[in-house]
Amino acid sequence: AEGGVYAADPNGFVQTPYGDALTNPHSLYLGTFAELGLVGLALVGVLVAVVVRAAWRARTANPLRLSILTALAVNLLAFLVDYYLLKSFPLAMLWWFWLAMAFRLEPPTEQAIGPVVPTLAASPTPRTGGQRPPRSP
Repeated sequence: AEGGVYAADPNGFVQTPYGDALTNPHSLYLGTFAELGLVGLALVGVLVAVVVRAAWRARTANPLRLSILTALAVNLLAFLVDYYLLKSFPLAMLWWFWLAMAFRLEPPTEQAIGPVVPTLAASPTPRTGGQRPPRSP
């Protein structure tokens, strides 16, 4: 290979005189920084912040939305050592699909889940007006 340019095989390996070399950094964040610079890395940082904030806000509102967003947030953590969001189009589309679905889910309304029922310990007993009945010997 003249000029130091080597062709990569389909698995991402490059044959060099020194042995096999990989063509990606195996990290979404390092790969984004290498290809798109600080602007790209900042945009990925915004994406991480949006997913984590949405998961935090969904913790009490919608369990399905919380589950999807938690899975996506854990996936963003796994992207520290993987590059699939940029190198695998089908997996990237699946990831973006689930992100869109999580943001399409509305929090449940009171009509959907019904009125909140107080716990038994907090409710007065009906026959004594809130006082305990006397104990029988």
